[in-house]
Amino acid sequence: MKIQSLPKDLLAEVIHYIADYESLDGLRENLAADFTQEDIRGALREVAVQLLKEIEEEKESGRSEISTRLLSQESKELLSSLSPLEGKKLLKAFGFLDN
Repeated sequence: MKIQSLPKDLLAEVIHYIADYESLDGLRENLAADFTQEDIRGALREVAVQLLKEIEEEKESGRSEISTRLLSQESKELLSSLSPLEGKKLLKAFGFLDN
């Protein structure tokens, strides 16, 4: 999921807040008979959880999409010769990865 206007962790927190605390009364007339407010709350919570999972997956990959696009082929070859830990340290040192 590409989200550019807000950081994913902030967006997940907002969605979770809406699911937990907003009344959603305005949706009542727009919901099909098959869906309840609790169904919508559950769906919002699922979206928030999925966003948090994506954040973890991105952290585990060790490189952001922006970082890998900015690297030249020579840089990628150099990084492939390093251990994952050495590669992360080098990318962090040059500001390609968040701390």
